[in-house]
Parts: sequence; structure tokens; C-alpha cells
Amino acid sequence: MKKKNLVVAIYNHPETYPPTLNAIEYLSEEYDKIYIVYRNINYINKWEYPKNVTQLTFKDVLQFEQIYTAPLYKKLLHFAKFTFLFFKTIIKVKADTVLLYDSIPVFSYRIFNKFINKPRILWYHNHDVTEIENLNSFKKYSLVWWAWKSESWIISYLDYFSLPSVERKKYFKLDKLKGKFLFLPNYPCKKVYDKIDTFSRTITNNVVNISYQGSVGDFHGFEEIIKYVLTSNDYNYNLHLKGYITNNYKKKLLELSRMFNVEDKLFIYGYITYAEMIHMNTDMHIGIAIYTKNDAMNNTIATASNKIYEYAASGMPVLIFDNAHFREVLNNNKWIFFTNLEKNSLLNCIKEIVTNFNNFSIVAKTDFNDKYNFEYAFQKVKNI
Repeated sequence: MKKKNLVVAIYNHPETYPPTLNAIEYLSEEYDKIYIVYRNINYINKWEYPKNVTQLTFKDVLQFEQIYTAPLYKKLLHFAKFTFLFFKTIIKVKADTVLLYDSIPVFSYRIFNKFINKPRILWYHNHDVTEIENLNSFKKYSLVWWAWKSESWIISYLDYFSLPSVERKKYFKLDKLKGKFLFLPNYPCKKVYDKIDTFSRTITNNVVNISYQGSVGDFHGFEEIIKYVLTSNDYNYNLHLKGYITNNYKKKLLELSRMFNVEDKLFIYGYITYAEMIHMNTDMHIGIAIYTKNDAMNNTIATASNKIYEYAASGMPVLIFDNAHFREVLNNNKWIFFTNLEKNSLLNCIKEIVTNFNNFSIVAKTDFNDKYNFEYAFQKVKNI
């Protein structure tokens, strides 16, 4: 029987996208071999991939900070190397299926598509929608601009196009799509979280750990939590921030915590691996998934924010920003708490969670097991 090989192309490191790790975990059961092509990011690999998965990148490794500060010629050089590796891998392994994650690999595919045979299945999954307004900060004909334009080009060639949010369909020219659209929400894997005991956690010694995971920056309510929650004397509240943070924003938060004399309650870890984060969450009690920025991505993120459901998988109730979008999607979940970030709103949510933490924790975990897990969402894709 002819071997079926899958080539996955993602410009960032795959371990920075937990939904991609979940997909690879289950697609490994459908393909003989999977080859993941990604760019040259320095990253301590902690994830245990299935045995039939091979990772491919190139030399000249960069730190995360260097990616953003590198001169234009280096960015173009790294893109060219990524594109050539992607092209070479498709030919070498005779790819049956090509899965593209986000717009940069789409642009790469557009460059070399005439020099390869079209794979049996061409699939594009978009993690984060790009707004035209956001492209104003990029020059016309830049790498990002061409990548954005390539999304419209590839739609008519796709066998499958998937999004983690149905609300984002309007940002793509799906009238040109001849293949199938797939809704694939960013839920975590039961297979991963079943190995971790989250039901035994309780609040002890009045210590309440509030956790955020993801890119740490403005529009997530950290300032309000520092000012209103960490200064509260009801419990010993601590704020744990896990994810990439710029030096300037880190300095801003540290100065704010010193201003309110709660610097010993603020913990900033910087970037940690997904595997490490899962285990660290066993000591956390409340998850932050607050998005206050008013743009396309943040106004359509309820099923695309993997952190919401990873908190639930760890048995954590979750703080959400109170707007129409989140109300519509998540209003019926008892472990979701809506706040407008005003002092009374935040403190009332926190106190309600803490008072009944064990019950809310169990409900969150139960809902994850019943409906908010990757296996449940991915079954339709596997059947196809």
C-alpha cells in the first residue's frame, strides 16, 4: 500500500501553538509519516511528539526577541530558507497532504506551487485573522502584505479550509472556496489532561493563584488586577504571568506593583513551554482570559482562545471580559465569570469563585470532558 505522508508548514515554532500540537497528535493516526516544517526559532523542545513525526528547520537559530528586531534583509533571508525547505520537503517525501498554518506558509506555497504536483489534499487552517487596518503599519509589497494577499489567492485551490471561530468566516472570500469549510475550535486534548490530577486541588492557607498564559501585554486587565485584587486583604492573591513579554511592558507592571506595594504578589515567568505550563497550572486557581481590544481577532475569539478551555481542563474557573460576543458564546457556563474590570465587578467575581472554588472547579473540568475537548471537536475532521 502506498504510504501517505503529511507535510505541515508553520512559520512559528509548533510548540507555541497548542491547537497545532493537538491536531498533529491525532493526524499521526491517519498518516504514515508527518513532517513539520517551521522557521529557525531557538526553543527548548519539551513536547513528546508521536514516533512518526519529524521536525524540520534550518540553521542560524534566532531568539524570540531577534525575530522582531532583525533587519529586513535577514527576515527575507529566513523566509527564503523556510520556503526552500518547505518546497524541498514536499518533493522529497512525495506529500499526499499539505497542511498550511497561517498566511506566511501560504505565501511560500504560492511561490513554488507551479513547480510541484498538487497534493491530494491541500488544507489551510488560520489561527489569527488579519485585519486590513492592521496592515497599515506594514509597507505595501512587504512580506506580511504579500502573505495577506496570498490568502485570497489560495482559497480556490483548497480542499479544506478551517477556522477556530465561525464568526471569522466573513473575513475570507469563501465564495471562491470549492472545497469544504471546517469549524475547528481551539480546545485542548483529553489525552494530555487526563494524565494530570486536577480534582484534588483546593485553596489552602488562603493563597489564591490567578494565572494568565499567552503573550503578555495591554488589553488583558493586568493593571486592574494588580490595583484592585492583589491589594485586597480577603485572601493572599497572587498574579502569575506566563508568556512572552517585552522589557518595557514588564517594567511597567513591576513599577505598578511597587506603587501599590504588592511586588511580592506578582510573578512574571516569561516564555515557558506548553508542557511546563500544563504542569504549573495544577497550582493555579483562577484563569484570566480577558480581551478588551476592539478588533476582528478579539471580537471573534471565544472559541479560538485555547487558554479558556485549557484553564477549564485544569479545573480552573475563568475571568472573561463582559461583552456581547463572550456572552453569546459562553454565557451558559457556570465556571465563566464576566467582568467589566471595574473594582466592584472584579472583586465580586473573585470572591464568588473563591467562596465556591471546589464546585466551580469540578464543573469546569466536567464541561471540558463533555464538550470542550479536542477529541470531540476533531471527530468530524477525522471522519472526513
